[in-house]
Amino acid sequence: MTLAVSVGLFALGGRWLDNQLGSSPWLLLLGVGCGIVGGMLHLVWVLAPELWPFGRAERAVSIRPAATATDQTDQTAQTAQTALPSQPAADAAPSRDDPPVQP
Repeated sequence: MTLAVSVGLFALGGRWLDNQLGSSPWLLLLGVGCGIVGGMLHLVWVLAPELWPFGRAERAVSIRPAATATDQTDQTAQTAQTALPSQPAADAAPSRDDPPVQP
């Protein structure tokens, strides 16, 4: 999608410049070439940043945000609550799932 948009925009820009300057079709062809190069560089930047040819790629690709200390504490508390067996409160009414009480 990005490749098609970049080629299309550069081609339209080249065509407009050709109409303004009367240099048809040279700026159109130059625009298409620039769009292809720019689109391919963007694909490399997004899909394989380690192959970026112009120095070190500074951005890190992240699928999901990193957990903060608060998130980890909340997750640990939730895990601890679900790991412990639940005990009914002393004043709770018995339910159908409770075993019968022996006198």
